[in-house]
Amino acid sequence: METLDKHFRDLTRGVFAAHGFGDRDILSNWPDIVGAALADICRPDRIRRDRGRQVLVLRTAPGRGLDIDYAAPRLIERVNAFLGHGAISAIHVVQAADWPQARPAAAATAESPYAHEIAIIADEGLQAALRRLGQGVASRTSPQRR
Repeated sequence: METLDKHFRDLTRGVFAAHGFGDRDILSNWPDIVGAALADICRPDRIRRDRGRQVLVLRTAPGRGLDIDYAAPRLIERVNAFLGHGAISAIHVVQAADWPQARPAAAATAESPYAHEIAIIADEGLQAALRRLGQGVASRTSPQRR
């Protein structure tokens, strides 16, 4: 019995090669390679040769290009650990206008693990502040400063 994976690799090899990827492994393992936080704001677009160097082109969420520039040495190190020493020597960042909108933060559960401890605090203002802090920590994005 043959697996579908074998045929899928054969069918998609040309598409991945056209974008500079040897196979789909870097794309399918991207969150594991760079971590969930960076995977949420960037994804590999292609690998290109530029003056004898292998350059990984990353598409990023609008306004997150500077974050990726700062993280570039760490990204290169992680990608090279996955692909092999010296596979990528530079990163080029392209901010994508068509980046998917961020998922809404999960609604806070009615009962947090510390609800009992918060409830025994006499000051209602402090209780509310601790609940907001807990929701901010539990959500993927921090609340904006006012």
